[in-house]
Amino acid sequence: MTSNLTCVAVAALMFCAVLSDHAKAQVIDCDTAGPNALQNAINSGSYPVRFTGTCNEDIGIYWDNVHLIGDDTDPRQNVINGEVNIAVTEDIDLENLKITGDNFSITNEAFVFMDHVVVEGTAFGVFIARNSGAIMNNVFIGPALVDDGTQSCVPLCIGENSHVRMLNSTVNGATSDPVGGGAITVYRDASLTLRGGNTVTNSGSQPVIAVFSDSSVRQDDSQDNGTGTITAGTGLAVSVVQTATFDTREAVITGDIEVVGHAFMNVGSTVFGGDPSLMVIDGDIELGRDSALTVSSPLVTINGVISCHDDESSAVGDFAGSGSNTCSGFDAEVVRDDGTAQFLVEENAASTANRSLVRLENNGNPQIALSNTQSGVNWKIGMGPSNSFFAKKGSRELRFTEGGALRLLASGNTFLLALPNGNLVIDGTLTEGSDVNAKRDIAPVDGASVLTQVASLPVSTWRYKDDQTGARHVGPMAQDFYAAFGLGSDDTRISPRDVASVALVAVKELQEVVRETQGELREKETEIASLKDRLRALEGLVAGLVGKRVAESGVAYGR
Repeated sequence: MTSNLTCVAVAALMFCAVLSDHAKAQVIDCDTAGPNALQNAINSGSYPVRFTGTCNEDIGIYWDNVHLIGDDTDPRQNVINGEVNIAVTEDIDLENLKITGDNFSITNEAFVFMDHVVVEGTAFGVFIARNSGAIMNNVFIGPALVDDGTQSCVPLCIGENSHVRMLNSTVNGATSDPVGGGAITVYRDASLTLRGGNTVTNSGSQPVIAVFSDSSVRQDDSQDNGTGTITAGTGLAVSVVQTATFDTREAVITGDIEVVGHAFMNVGSTVFGGDPSLMVIDGDIELGRDSALTVSSPLVTINGVISCHDDESSAVGDFAGSGSNTCSGFDAEVVRDDGTAQFLVEENAASTANRSLVRLENNGNPQIALSNTQSGVNWKIGMGPSNSFFAKKGSRELRFTEGGALRLLASGNTFLLALPNGNLVIDGTLTEGSDVNAKRDIAPVDGASVLTQVASLPVSTWRYKDDQTGARHVGPMAQDFYAAFGLGSDDTRISPRDVASVALVAVKELQEVVRETQGELREKETEIASLKDRLRALEGLVAGLVGKRVAESGVAYGR
């Protein structure tokens, strides 16, 4: 008990100290203060900074722990009528104020907490990007003034690995919309969490919320803060594209939804006991380009048509409401939520025989769709173009043709082709295993013997009988190769590895022969040089003897 009283006393003292600090803080009246009075107060380093009136100046916050408070209880009486730029800072608090300047940006690893803040009448809205974040509580963001189609991201833009959490807040998009989201745009690995009592609307033709480029939105509202709403005008309520995800629970979405381009959407409910009115979609849901929708709770109400615009997209799950799922249209379903779902076809005949236990017939190519609802990965198997059989995930495909060929394709292009005549065509490198740890009975090779066999191995040019192209090849016959080297499993096929290895051994042995021949040549050259020296010596001796004899002959003649 004493410990509890002590904690209460300490908390009371801390609260009183905060109140005292607020009371001592100077209140800047922007209506009477000089130019840049608010910025100068922020630069002073003494916080919190309290103000009232209309501050007609641009504000830059580049220091940590700045606390900026509007003094009037009505945020619209504490106005910053200028640009507000917050960057490279942490723990920034904005409370009880209104921003009406051209731009409000939070960038470059900045983090801001906003409570009872109004942003309206701005030219470009709120821009949060480059590894930044914000928590918004009781924030109102109104339409931006620049709505001529030149801006891609207003009035609330979250991008480039930034993260925002909203609570009891409102974002109201423009009536004449820009190119991007009509109220909120989330892009480039960014995320948005709508956590209770949020209202997001747009009366124009663009999506209320647009999510793309590997980004995510999670609408996880709770009854304590009220059910969130997303309300569209003439455009979409939600657009989820380009590998983005949208996870919504306990919200009322009014308007159509698109999920396109390897995107994923989950619709569920965190309510136990059953109240379908807390998760409602009043609109159609369209899926395309290998996208998926999962309805993870039967408490969801959908009053629209779910449709898939290609075979790679899927929609699964039970729901309430007047809507329908045309992506599947199952006549027979086995649906469980306790891990017991199974489908069995069993034949107990006493005789052993091959039987077709499952038969799929269709006026067109029959196919089977496989979908992992947890990861959103989808596969298709079945009959394909020109009576082929295929297995496909996204742009990757394995296809067996009616003529017996096997193809591996990526984006419709064949990169491996195995033909029924035995030909294999690949767009790449053939790599064979050669790990010493995978081999046994390793023995040295007699290079001289291999070279002798290569020298006597018949080599011809020829064509395959079953090759309709008539292509000509060169090489030995498998029978001759097997007889010469005993390599391979039989005498009708030759392994490319064995041919290359025999050639390698022969080349090495030829190198040794060349080396020995060069040594012999050097010895011969040395011997020849010695003989030349001896010859020159003999020639010199002979010449001397001849000269001497001539001289002697001349003397005798003179006498």
